[in-house]
Formats: sequence, C-alpha cells, structure tokens
Amino acid sequence: MPQPKLDLEALLTEVTKGPKYALIDPHLVRQIAEEEAVRQPKFALAVKSTRTRLHQLVGAYYEKPSTYAQLDGLLRGLTDNSVETLKSFAQQAMPLHASTAERLPLLADFFNVSLRGLDPVKSVLDLGCGLNPLAIPYLPLAEGFIYEATDVLIPLLDFLNAYFVKTSINGRAGLLDLSTQIPAQEVDLVIMLKLIPLLDQIDKSIALRLLQNLKAKTILVSFPLKSLGGRGKGMLGTYQKRFEGLAEGLNSAINEYRFSNELVYLIRKVPVG
Repeated sequence: MPQPKLDLEALLTEVTKGPKYALIDPHLVRQIAEEEAVRQPKFALAVKSTRTRLHQLVGAYYEKPSTYAQLDGLLRGLTDNSVETLKSFAQQAMPLHASTAERLPLLADFFNVSLRGLDPVKSVLDLGCGLNPLAIPYLPLAEGFIYEATDVLIPLLDFLNAYFVKTSINGRAGLLDLSTQIPAQEVDLVIMLKLIPLLDQIDKSIALRLLQNLKAKTILVSFPLKSLGGRGKGMLGTYQKRFEGLAEGLNSAINEYRFSNELVYLIRKVPVG
C-alpha cells in the first residue's frame, strides 16, 4: 500500500474522538484510515471520509449505549436456558438491532427453510454476527454444539459473551476484521448474513476469497432485499447477479431461497458431479 500522505496517528486520534468510532475494531479503523490518508489531500477531508466509510460499514448498525443497557437489562431478567425461554428472549432482544429486526417476523421459517436437510450442526462460525446468535434456539444444532461469533463492534461482543455465560451456551464472541483475516477453524456451518455487501464496500475481492478459503462444510449467505430505509428497487437482480459471479469461483452445490426482506444461498462445499 502507498505511504500515507497525512499523519496517520493524528488521523486515528481524531476519528476515534467520535464515541461510536472508538468502539469499532481498531484493526478495521486503522485500515480504513490508512486508505483515506493516501487518497485525501487534506486532513479534515480524511477525517470525514474515514468516518463516512466506517458509518456505512458499521455505524448504520451501531446501537446507542442506551440500547446495550436495555439488552443487559433483558439479560439480567433471563431466568433459565430452556428453548422456549431463549426464543422469547430473542423475540424481545433482536428488535434492538436494525438488521436482525428485519428478520424477526420470519425467524423460524428463515432457518427451517434455508437449513432444511442438514444434519444436526456441531459447530457454527457466525461472521459479522450482529445479534444473530440470539437465534440459536431456532437453529438445527447438535447436543454439545460450539458457537463462535465475530463482529467489529466491541459493546455488541461484550453483550454476546455475557449472553453465552448466562445461558451456559458453549460460545465465544470476538473481534475479527474479515477484510484482512480469514478464520482458520474447521466448522460444520458458517453464517454470513447480509455481510457480503458490506465487505464489497472495502474490496470486492474479499467475499470470494472468504468463500473459497473458509473451512466449512456448509455456508449460509444472505443479501438484503430492502435498505434500512425500506427501499428495495433493483436489489434482487443486483444481488442475484453478484452471487452468480461469486458462484463461478466455487465448486459447490448451491440452493437459493427468497424471503420478503432477504435473498439466501446455502452453499455446500462438496464437489459436484
């Protein structure tokens, strides 16, 4: 990468003075800041463009501190870890995150349909997870399953780790910048919900590199069919075409499913024919 034309450390300091940007994975913040320090001629423009890109990637899904306080309050009120109790908790908590809120009305059907026919899943890696780990009671999981979740928002991950402890789920949530890091663990199922459009904003080569190199038997991928503002014109065709381009680089069996707000692909990484 070319050398930054601007003072990178000063840029990082200025960008992260904004409270929400200080809560994003420092690795991702530095990468975006490095790119903008090369592109922008002036410091103020670099600060603005770095924050704009981070907002597009993460900020639109960032929840206010009061939201995490709300989530923590709900968690304190969780009395047991039965399937029905965890489903009820998901219905209360998932509306507090913009992306999972859209999926909530169809949550049971979403996973029943898209994961139909899978053997009970022993291990899950949920990338760019948001609050999706709260949907665990809706997934076809084996007894004693392991659930790993990654995101780039620190308070979100803190909440999820507290949820795993409170519910005695064998899970862990951690920071991971997928633009430069590919998970190395072998798992039955990788979940990548609405993630590819975000990765494309950084570099359109990331998604294929991930799909080709993830050590998973099955990958569940989805694309939004409506923006957070509710607009959906042209999104179905755009994302079908995007996935078709990705599928050309995969040697896999693929099923497509369509829901009201989401286009879903189940990728089975098994040689076809």
